Amino acid sequence: MASRTHASTCRHWSKMPTAGALVTVDSAPIIHFLENRRSLADRFRSAYRLRLPDAIQLATAVATGSAALVTHDRDFSRVREIRILG
Repeated sequence: MASRTHASTCRHWSKMPTAGALVTVDSAPIIHFLENRRSLADRFRSAYRLRLPDAIQLATAVATGSAALVTHDRDFSRVREIRILG
């Protein structure tokens, strides 16, 4: 019988040996990015009457400087901030 590693026997990620390293990362840039994306999503949701998941996808694409967003959803037909492919 093969022996199990500690990671494979853990039921929750916080009990893994490397969990402390995950929590000690400086999260300021991540928080700033998420706040920026949230405000963009709110703006896109109201301007284009998008559902929240669609607004989050659009905000993420715009915030990351993506060249285009690929979707077959017709709700994006009025979007002008990024090229829509689909």
